Amino acid sequence: MFVFYAVERFVFRHSGSVIWSERYYDADWQRVFDVFNSLPLLALAAGIAYVLHRRMVAWAFVSMALHAAMDLPVHNDDGHRHFYPFSDFRFDSPVSYWDPAHFGAYAATAEALAVFVASAVVYRRVRSRWARGGLIVVDAAYVAMCVAVWVWFARSGAS
Repeated sequence: MFVFYAVERFVFRHSGSVIWSERYYDADWQRVFDVFNSLPLLALAAGIAYVLHRRMVAWAFVSMALHAAMDLPVHNDDGHRHFYPFSDFRFDSPVSYWDPAHFGAYAATAEALAVFVASAVVYRRVRSRWARGGLIVVDAAYVAMCVAVWVWFARSGAS
């Protein structure tokens, strides 16, 4: 998503509203998102990495699959094809992780709490200053993103 946003915003110079209301739904972008959210493809990639003794790469793909599985129930009308290329099915959940009209405020709050609890656990387990610093940077970026979204919703009149 970060690459998508950066390309659309800084290369093509689209506004945030155009990016999220039009460009996000472009068929080519949707295929890219679907590949990176496809549980079968992620499982295959994790298996290949494991067989090739690339354990960290395998864990990265497992992490992506976990994200995709957790993502599946929180997309109201903007979900991914989690079983691509075997199925074009998209689950339309009654809950959205971002849309206030579909419990987005509650889902976003639960997500933020989960991120910070997980970050606290990881922070306590890692000893490297670099890893801890990286975690702090990622969490700071997450907070900045959350604040930006809340400000956007407040200015747009979304409730």
